[in-house]
Amino acid sequence: MTVSEALVNVRRLLAEEEFGALQEILDELQRYDISEALRTLEPVEVQSLLSVIPPGAGVKALEHLDYDTQYALLDSLAGEVASRVLSAMSRDAVTDLVMAVHPRQSERILRLLPADELPAIRRLMEYPEQSAGGRMSVDCIAVGPCSRAALGRTLAAGLGTLTSARRGAQV
Repeated sequence: MTVSEALVNVRRLLAEEEFGALQEILDELQRYDISEALRTLEPVEVQSLLSVIPPGAGVKALEHLDYDTQYALLDSLAGEVASRVLSAMSRDAVTDLVMAVHPRQSERILRLLPADELPAIRRLMEYPEQSAGGRMSVDCIAVGPCSRAALGRTLAAGLGTLTSARRGAQV
């Protein structure tokens, strides 16, 4: 099945409320393809889709879209659905979205967030975009058990990326 055929089926299955079959199709699609579905669906269809799929999958698809489209989709959702989607987003992604849209739109986004998330988001908003603070993550990153050699390679790769970025190379 092509992506365009899948998108036609997504729309049909949403209308028929065949959520089991819809989930099967979505499982076969890449996140980018799901983001294209979000872009082409009507607001009521987007709300249905984001209500059916796990929040993490919806968030990953949403993050493939430009900030104005992300905001437009979130704005079209019922408050509780938009809040659920925003809560599943990383603090970095929420901060980037808040900083990219109009201040009035930013305030609506901030009102939809859980109160315990706001201090971290507001703190991230204080850093200049191109500073270390603007690029850092406040989310916890957990590393499972691994060998010292594997951990060393991971750290070396991360430091290499940071060094390249500091030199102005594209990351």
